[in-house]
Amino acid sequence: MRNCMKAIGFLAVVLAVSCRPPAAFSAGPVAAGDPPGPTSRPDLEPNVWTEIAPKYMPPPGGGSHHPVSWNKLVYDSVGKRIINIDRWAAPGRIEGTYIYANSLMALDLGKNEIVRLSLFNWKKEASASGGYRTVEMPENKTEPTPLPRHPYGEVAFVPGENAVYLGAGANQTTSSDGKARHPNDTWRFDLAANKWEQVKGEQPPPSLSDCMTFVPDLNAIVRWVSSDEAAWFMDLKTRTWSKKPIADGPRLGLRTAMTYDTRRKQVLLYGGQVLGGPFAAPGPQLWALSVTDLKWKRLPDGPPASAPGWAYAPRHDVALCWRKVNPKTWDTGECWVYFPGEQKWLKIESPKPVPPKLYQNLTYDESRDAFVCHTRDAKWYVLRLVPAKLNGVPPEYVKRMEQEAAGRTGEFGGGAR
Repeated sequence: MRNCMKAIGFLAVVLAVSCRPPAAFSAGPVAAGDPPGPTSRPDLEPNVWTEIAPKYMPPPGGGSHHPVSWNKLVYDSVGKRIINIDRWAAPGRIEGTYIYANSLMALDLGKNEIVRLSLFNWKKEASASGGYRTVEMPENKTEPTPLPRHPYGEVAFVPGENAVYLGAGANQTTSSDGKARHPNDTWRFDLAANKWEQVKGEQPPPSLSDCMTFVPDLNAIVRWVSSDEAAWFMDLKTRTWSKKPIADGPRLGLRTAMTYDTRRKQVLLYGGQVLGGPFAAPGPQLWALSVTDLKWKRLPDGPPASAPGWAYAPRHDVALCWRKVNPKTWDTGECWVYFPGEQKWLKIESPKPVPPKLYQNLTYDESRDAFVCHTRDAKWYVLRLVPAKLNGVPPEYVKRMEQEAAGRTGEFGGGAR
């Protein structure tokens, strides 16, 4: 009887494991070869993308997520969530064909859940020409929200404010004077209060497909304004934009990407159109803007990229790039790693397919030590990057990281000092 009960118990465990939904991210033991970290996942194969299927929590008013992709994921280090500004189809607001992002949602990898936090108070309305326009709803008078738009790379999270900032982006389907033009504004979303606020005052000049990032060492947001060929800075104390003239900088146009290297205190601006070349063509240039002396420096070129996914992982001291292989289609992609300390690039030769149709929807979740991306065909993927296991990893990088790991162990009395 005892053996029978054991068999029944074993069978129950097998069934529970085999019927388990896609796993949520949680703390687990460190896999062999991984540097120390709180939430490494040995069940995730290193250096390959793994698809996950988070559950959408039912929001007020219903509706569903319909990705449009011209946006950028950012990591909320306060709530330990991934922030996504994208299209949400909802009755009475956005239905049928519509190409702009009109909501803000958060993915919690620990719970494997997505919660919609904000739905913009604008709706789609058919126009006499047969197209559509975006119309302000009455609710927007008392609860102002941004005009729906393509956010492009103009999204940044500011931990000290627990807030998300949204740049101008693009949308020409509304006008107060009958003339179609893109917005030229900045908005701030307070994640604690779930409330939008427009940032008043001077704005960077009208521009398309720009990028920006939060720079903690300046307590500022830095935005590359392609139409101005310049970096603009928002002082977060005063929430005002200003242009800082910096000589010998890049001449880059549309579809650049930006991340921040916290170790070297430098903004990494990559890819996009090289001005003077074909319109919106992918470019290979990588530039660093030092925030200590506000000087630009040209770094080694990477693979040509247009609107690449681009995110820095401080724990590993690498930046990950996703780029489309064919400039004319988003159907195939590949990933590269940039090692800032060694100033070297390395392509990840993955035995499994790289997620397609990504645009700039890539970020690094520091609490789970995982890169996260969202594709245009509504799929979510995670990547557990272990640079030391990559073929062709620079040996000087491996040595440097081993020395850092030994130093961390020594701090707690267990290793080299």
